Amino acid sequence: MSKNFFGKPSFSCCSYDIIKHQRSDTVQRIPLSELKVGMVVARAITNESGMVLLSEGTALTESLIVRLGRMDLSHIFIRGASSSDKSKAELLSELDHRFKKTEKEPYMHIIKGVIKARIEEVYQ
Repeated sequence: MSKNFFGKPSFSCCSYDIIKHQRSDTVQRIPLSELKVGMVVARAITNESGMVLLSEGTALTESLIVRLGRMDLSHIFIRGASSSDKSKAELLSELDHRFKKTEKEPYMHIIKGVIKARIEEVYQ
């Protein structure tokens, strides 16, 4: 398990998608097909030579979404994207289901605990 700058577990795997529905200070990787007007770019979009095509903090417009669709991109990073349609109880139930088969594996209860704490934090 990798750790971030603060020594906390760092997740970039499938379990994280349970809690990706968060506040505006979060970043989500969004497929181009799901972009909507008003979403805010979280990471600059550059071309092959590093030239910035769309800077961080830019709010998407219909014309920008069309232009992004013409580029060879599969996704972009958006700040504070969509909110969850799932309740806190549904997310916790899904978390329990996903970790059911790994209950006896070392450290999996720690990972589950971190994700559960994040869900609790998001839904306060």
